[in-house]
Amino acid sequence: MVQLGHEINPEQTTVDLVLDDAVPDTCWEEVFRGQDETGRIVSLIHQDTPVLRSGTIRLTTSG
Repeated sequence: MVQLGHEINPEQTTVDLVLDDAVPDTCWEEVFRGQDETGRIVSLIHQDTPVLRSGTIRLTTSG
């Protein structure tokens, strides 16, 4: 399970959970897809930056 637990600042967002049809075409990479509680397909995405590509930041999931 992935849960968004804070307010998003569009100027600082590097990781986001979006509906599958809202994944940006450029500058973002999809990490994985899943379903929300209503069955909609969602995608966990991250900005395409050197720090995130290097694996320095780890994402934690549970559930």
